Amino acid sequence: MWNPKGTRIVTTSNDGSVRLQFEQTGADGARLDAPREVILGKRETEGPVSALVHLDSQAEHVCVTLSNAYHDDPIAMSLPEIYFLQGPPEGIPAAAAGLIAADSEQIPDLLRDMVLHNAHYRRTAAEFATIWNSKHAPLRAFFGSIRRVGRQNPLW
Repeated sequence: MWNPKGTRIVTTSNDGSVRLQFEQTGADGARLDAPREVILGKRETEGPVSALVHLDSQAEHVCVTLSNAYHDDPIAMSLPEIYFLQGPPEGIPAAAAGLIAADSEQIPDLLRDMVLHNAHYRRTAAEFATIWNSKHAPLRAFFGSIRRVGRQNPLW
């Protein structure tokens, strides 16, 4: 029998900021926990964005709702893909390099995930820091903004 403990949902989208809400119910139809929300923002580069969401081991049904992350306008997105993954008993880290809470109720769960997967987050943060530092070095950011202003304002 397949044990869903440590399972995550991976949802992909490639256009705009999308709010994903996951509501899990047990065999009796009762909600197991507060609905979980994830916000997916558009990437700098082409390609889908994804979210990993923990499934409760008692969940019999999962309702996934997609909406515009910040207002009521319609969203344009590709057909989402949902995958169910079986991970090790300690679970799969919720993110590659860091975690962002969509609302304050998520903070305790995210902190638990960071403690449980501390080695993963330390390693990936160190890898990501090199790329992030080169992209956001003060002089690079300054001259990049000057170039953008120059393109928008040809008289400069």
